[in-house]
Amino acid sequence: MRQLPSRNLDSKTFIAAAAFLCMPAYSNSANSMDIEVDPADFIMGGYRIHAGYIRLPLRVDLGIIGVEIPSTFHGNEDFSYDLFGVIGRVDYLFDSYENLFVGLECTQMRNRYTHKPTKSSTTRYPFLLATRIGYRFRFFEHLTVTPWVGLGVLLNKGDDFVVDSDKFKTPTFNAFPTIHLGWAF
Repeated sequence: MRQLPSRNLDSKTFIAAAAFLCMPAYSNSANSMDIEVDPADFIMGGYRIHAGYIRLPLRVDLGIIGVEIPSTFHGNEDFSYDLFGVIGRVDYLFDSYENLFVGLECTQMRNRYTHKPTKSSTTRYPFLLATRIGYRFRFFEHLTVTPWVGLGVLLNKGDDFVVDSDKFKTPTFNAFPTIHLGWAF
C-alpha cells in the first residue's frame, strides 16, 4: 500500500487559518451571498452569471460569460465574434449593500473571430482589467437591480484580425454599461 506524503502544519499556520475561518462569526458586519445575471447576454442567446459573497464593506464575486456579440455592437459586418470568459470582481460598498459601489474587475477571455465569407477564424485569449461604478437597489427583500458602468483596458489582445481586405478591429479601451438582476440571500 502506497503511503501519502505527510503534510505538517505548524501552529502559526493552523491559528491563522482558524482565525480566518472564524472571522465572520466575530465580525460586526453582515455576511451574505447573492447571485446576479445580465439579461442583455441572455437576450443575445448567451449567458452571464455571478455568485457573490458580501462581507461589508466588500463584495467579491466570481462569474462566467458566454455570448456571441452581434455585429451591431462590434461594428464588423463581415465577422462573427463570440467570447467565453471567467470574471473576478471586488467591489467596495459605500454604507450598505443597497447603495453606491466602486470596484475592480479582471476577466480572462477566449475570443473567437470568424470571417463570414471565407469561414477563416482565429482565437485569442485577452485579459480585461476594468474599473466599475454602480448602484444596487433591493426590492421585496431579495430581488436586486444593479445598473453599473465599467471602463476597461484589454491587455494582450493581439493584432487586428485581417482576412483579404476585411479587418476585425479590436479596441484596446472600452466602456460597457449594463444592468444586472439578482437575488440576495
